[in-house]
Amino acid sequence: FTIAAKSVILATGGWQCDKEMCTKYIGRHADLSQAQCVPYLDGSGIKMGVEVGAQLSRSFGSFYGHPQPWPTSYLNGIDNIDGYENVENIDDVHVLYYGTTEHSIQGMGIYVNTQGKRFVNEGLGSSLVNQEVMQQPMARAYLILDEGVREIIRNTPFCNAAVVGGDRIDHMIELGMTVVQADSIEELGAKIVAETADGVSFNAANMIATVQEYNEAAKAGTAETLDVPHAGVVPATPLVTGPFYAIPVVGGIMATFGGLKINTDTQVISTAAEPIAGLYAIPGAAGGIMNGDYWCVMSGYSVLGRISGATATAYAQSLEA
Repeated sequence: FTIAAKSVILATGGWQCDKEMCTKYIGRHADLSQAQCVPYLDGSGIKMGVEVGAQLSRSFGSFYGHPQPWPTSYLNGIDNIDGYENVENIDDVHVLYYGTTEHSIQGMGIYVNTQGKRFVNEGLGSSLVNQEVMQQPMARAYLILDEGVREIIRNTPFCNAAVVGGDRIDHMIELGMTVVQADSIEELGAKIVAETADGVSFNAANMIATVQEYNEAAKAGTAETLDVPHAGVVPATPLVTGPFYAIPVVGGIMATFGGLKINTDTQVISTAAEPIAGLYAIPGAAGGIMNGDYWCVMSGYSVLGRISGATATAYAQSLEA
């Protein structure tokens, strides 16, 4: 279609469903991540803007999301969220989004990669931990915790948002999601190896040594001095009470931060550093509003959307005068 318009607002969202853009800007295994969103955020508005000379913003390397238990999407015989286009009735889609499962225990337990090594300060919070998960081999990790941590989650009304939503592991098991359980850390490592698939290997010996080192530091109160420190509002808790659990996760992307560069009137900026006449954009088609961690996904989009509507309308009316 050719549509005659005096002004255009790009409000097409981000690019977390475009695997090429994910690997280009986020990480070499980011195409294996889980898009925690509707399936239409493919960066098309950003690409259209670039075609007419738009400049890209900063912040393409960071994003918002949560570690996603894996696998988590079951679409009536379709085992991948990319299969949305094959579903006739959207009500048939049962997406088991459990990013907030990791959010609820974000400062407790430990994350190890496929090499069995801790790689992140779990106390950073779910969204920042998630960005580090994305940089690991296969964008994968394992959340290791014990019954002691689960008991704390069940019985402690954390006011500092360290725990949101409570303990959901039983619900995950009921839904058929992968939760590895064992009576000892050694047995847990063996079970993880046995259940690991999709071409992913797991180093159980490293995981066992990692848990032992972490437990010693947690008991001594020196977890902040580990090679990968554990620090945050929730102190390190030793993992010593069986049963023990491992939840395999993959990096998840809910919102991307990079897009077209705009000014405070939401005008799209060209590669010549000038506004492109009649072209406007709002996040996620526009980018650079957030960086590192998110703070205004909905509120920021709403405010900038209102500004964009007003400025684009005023520009169109000026051409009619």
